[in-house]
Amino acid sequence: MAAQATVLKGLSLERLCERSSHILRGRVIATRSSWQAGRIRTAVTFEVDETLQGAARPGSRVTFWRLGGRVGKVVQLVQGAPRFRPGESLLLFLHARAGRLFVTGMVQGRFIIQPATASQPARVLPTA
Repeated sequence: MAAQATVLKGLSLERLCERSSHILRGRVIATRSSWQAGRIRTAVTFEVDETLQGAARPGSRVTFWRLGGRVGKVVQLVQGAPRFRPGESLLLFLHARAGRLFVTGMVQGRFIIQPATASQPARVLPTA
């Protein structure tokens, strides 16, 4: 099997906004990986709580895609591709390509929303 590399160009918050057709706050509902054209792709279902940019309505569900995933015993890892778990609260920057939505700037377009606690307000953190 051939190895490949990923090179990411750093994007400022301004560039993320400019390159995104959708900026959404909400939570991951489900993920589903499948083989497509000899590669594994993962569809992520996301429930929208707030739309900062784009046409998605609060309460609606949006499906977007990421490269890589697991199908059976086969795992395909793509460095720089964001990963998602059901229940995560996120702020996402998405763009359309080939009729599908993808995370803008790969992992750079995924921000974790940390809920408020008694001693700290809610925070939005970039993916580590």
